[in-house]
Order: sequence, then C-alpha cells, then structure tokens
Amino acid sequence: MNIGIEEPSRAPEHPGVPALEGIDSLRTTAKWLIAAFAAVGAALLAGVQLTELGQARPVHTAAIGFGVAMAGVATAIFAASDVLRPRSLTPGQLPRSHTTQALRDAVRDDHSLLEGKAESLDDLVNALVEDRKNADTAWAAQDAELEDSPSRIAALRAEERLVAIQDLVDRLSEFGLYLATSRAFTRARVAIVAAAVACAAGAATFSYATSRPADRAVPTAPQLVTLRLNSDRSESLSSALGTQCDLRAVAAIQVAGSLREPEVVTLPQEGCTAQRFVLTDAVGVATRP
Repeated sequence: MNIGIEEPSRAPEHPGVPALEGIDSLRTTAKWLIAAFAAVGAALLAGVQLTELGQARPVHTAAIGFGVAMAGVATAIFAASDVLRPRSLTPGQLPRSHTTQALRDAVRDDHSLLEGKAESLDDLVNALVEDRKNADTAWAAQDAELEDSPSRIAALRAEERLVAIQDLVDRLSEFGLYLATSRAFTRARVAIVAAAVACAAGAATFSYATSRPADRAVPTAPQLVTLRLNSDRSESLSSALGTQCDLRAVAAIQVAGSLREPEVVTLPQEGCTAQRFVLTDAVGVATRP
C-alpha cells in the first residue's frame, strides 16, 4: 500500500480563486481513500481464515495482529470521514467560529484579503450589517416615480455598496470553508499514514503467526522420533497403545507435520501397538535422536 498521500489540489491563495472547486477535490480524494481502506478491510475479512487462529503460535499474537490491522482500517476511514463532514458558515460566524480559525489566521497574515473594505473580519461583518440597513432605508425613502431623483440615486449607490461587500463576504466564507476542509484533510493525512502503517504491521503479524514456519514443514522422508506422552491427558490413546506400553518413551516414526505437532506412527515394539495420530502439546512431545 502506498501511504504517501498527495494533496489533491493547491490551496487558493486568495478568495477570488474558486474555493468550492478545491473543497470538491479534497472531498473526492477523501471518498477515494475511504473506498480504498474499506476494500482493504473487506479483503482482510474475506481472505483471513479465522479458523487458523486456534493453530497459531501463539494464539494471542495472531489475534492482536488481526485486531491492529482492522483498527488501522477503521482509523483511516474515520479520519477521512472528517473531511466529508458538512461545514457551513453565516456572516456572523466569520469572526469567531471554530470553522473559520484558518481564515482568521490568513486575514491576520494578509490584510489584502479584505480588499480594503475593512480592517478585520469583525469590521467587515459590521459593515455588511450597516450597509444592509442603509440600503433598506435608502430604498424605503427613494422616490419611485422619478428615476433620476437624488433619493433613487442614493438607493442605487447604497445597493451597490451592499452587493460589493456581500460578494466579498460570500467569497471569504467559501475561502474559509476551503481552509477548514484543507486543515481537516491535513489532519486526516497524518492519521491515515499512521493507520496504513498499523494496518500493514498488523496484517504481517497475523500472517506470520498463522503461517507454517520452517519447523512445521512436512518432512521429506519419515524420521524416527521418541514420544513422551501425558498419561493423564491421553487415556484413550494409552488404552489403544496397550497397557504394557511405556508412555514415557514410545518409539515412533514421524510421517508428516512438524516436530511441534507431528503426525506419527508408533512402532509395534516394547509392549506398544502401532497407532497413527497427530501429537499435540496437550498429549505429549516428540524428540528426535
């Protein structure tokens, strides 16, 4: 998995740049990441044979590995989902909303974003409210019968100022939403990289714990082994081998499996009968001469 995540679009340096296009680009990338990690999770669930957990050595290592891998998938999806969280702004929220923290930082560093219409976002919002009141008052006072009357001209000019400042507020709001979404994407990118590493490490750990290591390889030829059986845990086997069989030293031939869990055939000698079975840790151990 390639955990290097490139930012999908360059951040607008000015509210005149279409910020909504940048937001759509970030969200499209987040959707792709969610789909990718969901596919990884589905592959883990579908491809991992959970029935092998009981044969893993040790079992808890396999369980932890699988859990870490799935936790990595869940973390990545959760982090990317934050980019898709709906965000909205009203003019009154510009100076103080948590969503506009990035915009306030940008305005503090570059006053040209306000285009000379205000000294701060607070002043800009106050100017918008004032211009709206002035426009409403001017239109209420204008003489509708005379197109060139001073009152109508004043109303049109008040409307122009309102439209201009409203346009700036709208563009700054979109710019603020872009910056908020971009910051969310940056946070998500860090979490996703960490989650991808955890996912890979967990999957590798599970694979290692449940795979057949070298000592579990099937021998190329039968090998002579000596079995030491636990009499208190192998009553049926003890009965099958014979009451005269010394369970502390049973001669056998390993025909498959590993030294840890060999498939053996006991030799019919020294009071023991020939039996074929898989020797587990609970039943006993095998040693090679």
